[in-house]
Amino acid sequence: MSQALKKDSWLSVFWIVCALLICVGSYRLSLGSLSDPGPGMFPFLAGAALCTLSMIEWWNISRADRQDTRTLAQTVGDGATGARAASAEKIEPLFANRLGALKAAAVIVALLIYALTMEHLGFILSTTLFIGFLLWLVERQRWYVIVFGAAVSSLTTYLVFKVWLDTALPVGLFGF
Repeated sequence: MSQALKKDSWLSVFWIVCALLICVGSYRLSLGSLSDPGPGMFPFLAGAALCTLSMIEWWNISRADRQDTRTLAQTVGDGATGARAASAEKIEPLFANRLGALKAAAVIVALLIYALTMEHLGFILSTTLFIGFLLWLVERQRWYVIVFGAAVSSLTTYLVFKVWLDTALPVGLFGF
C-alpha cells in the first residue's frame, strides 16, 4: 500500500471512531422520536452520516489498494523498466501549497471563535459573520455575494431550527 493510501486509510478509520463516539455520546443525551426529537437526535444523525461516509471512503481506499496491487504485479511482470516504475511511490502532500494550509487553519480558528462567541452575539449575528468569513476566505466572492449569502444562510438556518423545529438558540446581546 502506498504512503498516500495508508494515510487516507488511517484518516478514514479516525473519522469512523470519532463518528461512533459522537453517536454514543448523543445516544446518552436521549434521541427522542421522529415526531418529538430529543437533544441527542441531530448529533446522532450527524455522527451516523459521518460514520457511513467514512466507511464508504475506507472501502474505496481498500479497493484502490487492491487495484494498485494488481497493476503493480502486471507492471513488475513487464521487466526491469516496469519494476523501476512500480517501486517509485508518489507521496502526495496533505495540502497543495502553503496557502491551502493557512486557509484550513483559518477555518478551524474561525470555527472555534464562532463557537465561543455564539452565546454573546447570538445565533443570527455570529452565524452571519462566520459564513461571511468563509465566503470571503475560501472562495473570494464579491462583497454583495458575501453579504447576501451570509444573511440568507443564517436566516434560513434560524427559520429551520427556531421556527420549524422549535429549538432553543442563543439570543445574544442585541436580542436576536
